[in-house]
Amino acid sequence: MLNSIIQLLNDEEEKVLFVDTYLSELNKYPFGSMNKTDIEALLIFSLYKASKINFLFDFSNDEIASMLRVNHSKVNSIRANVFQKYFSQNQDSIIKILFQQLSASKIKVEYDVNLHEVSFVIENNLIKQRLEVYAKKFGGYINYKRNREVVIIKTELLYDIIEEVFPGEMSLIYSKIIQIIEMQVIDAKNISSEEARKQLIQKMSLEMIPVLFTVLAKLG
Repeated sequence: MLNSIIQLLNDEEEKVLFVDTYLSELNKYPFGSMNKTDIEALLIFSLYKASKINFLFDFSNDEIASMLRVNHSKVNSIRANVFQKYFSQNQDSIIKILFQQLSASKIKVEYDVNLHEVSFVIENNLIKQRLEVYAKKFGGYINYKRNREVVIIKTELLYDIIEEVFPGEMSLIYSKIIQIIEMQVIDAKNISSEEARKQLIQKMSLEMIPVLFTVLAKLG
């Protein structure tokens, strides 16, 4: 695995940062106290810190498995260990990274106007688990389809989660959304056809989610 990781580092600067991160974290543990699983997690975390690409979030499980030359289930295990050891103190950061991915269109978002649901693919089990924790807190739930890879969430619950993760920025977030809505409403007043008006309102609903994610990504 180590040779595969080194090949993913693009230049000497990244290699130096990788080694520095690895040794810095390694020195926090007594000699001989880390097992194979701990070392694998540390190697991947060091790659995440050193590389200019977001290795933990920007690639699918299949892509990571191919890069590291390991099987698919191994990737799930490694990701879980990395998040448990290095992200557990700030789990909201995981959700902020999710919003950044959604904003950058690295994850395709679909919006069901009639059911008021947002759906997107998440392979990372830690992100799904974190969303489930939030959903339970607000008395809601997360739905899944296609072997639990597609997450389906009610927009009202999504906004509850956003308010929890970004408590100090909600006035800015909603002001940006309102600006977009007001622009669309002005356009709607100039449409005489009821069907055209309905289509525009649906378009408004579809556009609000990416606008929201874009604002959140800038705050994250």
